[in-house]
Amino acid sequence: MLKGVMRVDDAKRAADAGVSAISVSNHGGNNLDGTPAPIRALPTIADAVGDQIEVLFDGGIRRGSDVVKALALASKKPECSSSGTRMSIRLSYQFDLKLRATGRSTDRG
Repeated sequence: MLKGVMRVDDAKRAADAGVSAISVSNHGGNNLDGTPAPIRALPTIADAVGDQIEVLFDGGIRRGSDVVKALALASKKPECSSSGTRMSIRLSYQFDLKLRATGRSTDRG
């Protein structure tokens, strides 16, 4: 797993080097002016290497709608940097609500 990938050329280099997964993340770079948000880089990176390696997304996940956006933009497993069961339950609930609003369901049965 290689974290902190924000450019297509870096993603391609990682795939060529045999990395099994990358995480599109700026490591909290939103603290710096002008740092691009990972959600902006996700679609082009996923298009470039998503069929070769697993592309994960880490950054800016605060509510269920953020998870839906990341999935729609090609991330298979958006991650939440915040820890704690309460946050996980809240995200899961919000994700379910947002997904149902799109006409889909999280039910697998």
